[in-house]
Amino acid sequence: RLEASAAAERAAALAASSQNPRVAIQAALARAATATPDDAKIAAAAALRRAEESRLVALRLETSVVLARLELATGSGRARSQLLEIASKARALGYARLARAAEAP
Repeated sequence: RLEASAAAERAAALAASSQNPRVAIQAALARAATATPDDAKIAAAAALRRAEESRLVALRLETSVVLARLELATGSGRARSQLLEIASKARALGYARLARAAEAP
């Protein structure tokens, strides 16, 4: 876990200097995967804001799933309905894989 966390931090440092928002978003999601629950939520929320600002629909949906799953893991009652909303939006936009990811238990 320590090794994965260090790798995520190195990726985040590299991503910070990138002009490509996709790189920064993926790095933030990698950081979220290895962080404490609170830090993971912060990283995922930052990735979501960046995806929204950059109008990257697939990454917005993906980061929304990650954030809702983090909320679900910490006992948020609204997280399940958020995941279903995300699945519906993803399916309507043609992102079947993301819809399935949002619907997965």
